[in-house]
Amino acid sequence: MSNLMRRAKTADHSSWIYGASLLSCDKDTFMVAEGSHFVSNYKNGRITSLHFTSGCFTAIDVDTLGCAMDVKARDGQMIFEGDIVKGFNTFHDREERYIVRRNTHGLWFCETANEWHVDHIDDLEVIGNIWDTPELAEGVVV
Repeated sequence: MSNLMRRAKTADHSSWIYGASLLSCDKDTFMVAEGSHFVSNYKNGRITSLHFTSGCFTAIDVDTLGCAMDVKARDGQMIFEGDIVKGFNTFHDREERYIVRRNTHGLWFCETANEWHVDHIDDLEVIGNIWDTPELAEGVVV
């Protein structure tokens, strides 16, 4: 299992859940909540039993699943895939809104209406995300 911090909406979209581990069972995907501890038993490469000593796991909507970036916002907040951020573009000398993305090779970039950036952006601030505040993405390619 990966140590990446992840975020996803619960399956019923009632809240966000944060964690590192994912479990799949049939058609459902579950996220193990941050701070949970569990013991699993395997047979033939499959989990045969799972016992939580603390915490829980929750069914998630995989379409909202995103990993945390290596960079944090100016207030120390983690930045995740799908977040809408404001930042200062030092190349164009202006503030812009971006949607945080990650390509298939794991490279992070910030997308605007006309281009995408992997650098030249300072002072990031999370102002929303594409699921809860899609109106903030107006004028930014999604």
